Amino acid sequence: NFSVLCNQAVATCQPLVINPLRQRGISFFDVRVPPGDEARHYHFNSGRIDIFLNDQSVQQELHVSKTWTPNNKDVFNAFKRYIAYDATYYVTALLDKGLKVLVVNGDQDYLTNAVGSLDWMVKLKGALNYGEQLKQVRAKTVQVSSL
Repeated sequence: NFSVLCNQAVATCQPLVINPLRQRGISFFDVRVPPGDEARHYHFNSGRIDIFLNDQSVQQELHVSKTWTPNNKDVFNAFKRYIAYDATYYVTALLDKGLKVLVVNGDQDYLTNAVGSLDWMVKLKGALNYGEQLKQVRAKTVQVSSL
C-alpha cells in the first residue's frame, strides 16, 4: 500500500533530519539560530496566512482573486501522507492544464529550502519545458502593503 510506504518513509527520514537539529538546539526553520530565535536575522512576521493572502495588494501581485482560508485540520490530515512526497508529477499536471502554481519557501528554511526548491523547479518538464521557461524569467521583487 502506497500510504503505508509513505508513512514508513516519513517515520524513517524525519528523525534523521529533525532530531539532530533538536538535539543541538538548532531551529529547523532557520538553521542559524536556536528554536524561538528565528527573528534574529530577518523580520519575522508570523501571523495568519489567510489575512496576508487575502490582502488586495498581495492578490494583485500574484494575479489571483480567490479567497484564501486558514489551514483545515481535516484537509491537512488527508494530505499529510504527502509530506515527504515528490510532487513533480502533480505540479506538471497542473501546469499542463494551464493552472498557476505558487511555491513558497524560506531562504533559511531547513525543511523547505528555497535553493533546493528552485533547483527542482528549473528541472520541471511536462507538456512544455517549464524549467527552461522559469530560467528565462527575470527576478522581480514583490512588494505588498504592510499588514
